[in-house]
This record gives sequence, C-alpha cells and structure tokens, in this order.
Amino acid sequence: DYQAQKGCKVIVVYDAYRVKGHPTEFFKHHNIIVVYTKEAETADKFIERFAHENAKQTDISVATSDGLEQIIIRGAGCKLVTANDLLEDVKATGRATSSLIDSSKNNSVGTVLKNML
Repeated sequence: DYQAQKGCKVIVVYDAYRVKGHPTEFFKHHNIIVVYTKEAETADKFIERFAHENAKQTDISVATSDGLEQIIIRGAGCKLVTANDLLEDVKATGRATSSLIDSSKNNSVGTVLKNML
C-alpha cells in the first residue's frame, strides 16, 4: 500500500555478510525488492554503493537513524528519512488508504442511487 500510494519503489536491504559464500541476492516479496548482501558486505555498504551509483539517475531516499550513514547518504546526494519518520509516514499512509476504502464503500452506486430516491 505504501509503495502504491507514494508512487515509489521500496527496497529493503538485509545483512548477510556473515553467511559464508553467500552471493548478493535480490527477490520480490509483495512488490517490495528485498536484497540480502553478499558475504563480507554490510547493508550499509550496499546502500552506500547503490546510492553513489544511482543518485544522479533517480530520486533516492534512504531510511536510517545511523548518524554516520546519514552523513554518507547526504554526501551521495540522496534524501534522508529517519527510521521513526518512515514508520510514521507508513502509518499515516495506511490510515489514508483505509479512509479512502471506507469512503468508497459509503459512496457505492447503490448508496448513491438510494440517496437520490
């Protein structure tokens, strides 16, 4: 819902740096791109590299509350969102979606016709 309402792509990055022989792995889960980093690569390092390689071609926002990571991300030209701000935005978007659904239920064709009579 968040992704659709905001018109963005969501990528979640997990550390797999301690998993021996693990390659970088990408897959989709409910339209969210999930990344597991390769062996010896942290999620922070992957995000930094991704940001540096892609910030000029696309609008990137990174959610992190890590102070050093925030400096690096800003230096790459990306927008920064704290983890708490992202959580609040996801909740607000969910409430807005629920409100739209409730509103559309109340304004169904049957309700409109009934009110016209």
